[in-house]
Amino acid sequence: MDVLAKEGQAKLHVENLASKLGVTKGSFYHHFEDREDFVLAILDYWSTVFTERVNAEVDESGLPASERLLLLMKMIDHDGLD
Repeated sequence: MDVLAKEGQAKLHVENLASKLGVTKGSFYHHFEDREDFVLAILDYWSTVFTERVNAEVDESGLPASERLLLLMKMIDHDGLD
């Protein structure tokens, strides 16, 4: 997630990621079939951890729409979701 946030999608290649994590490319491929599999895992993680959690918390707040929007903006800022 740090590489994606700081360096962008273009830096999500196996050599760069393995180097930053201090692992071999073989270790990477032990966990992921290929780069596309890794990117799909990131998308799944993002959806589950950030999008669904944030949506649920905002929906469950029971606040009026304008206050829900404010809550959403505060969550994005506080959790660094931008």
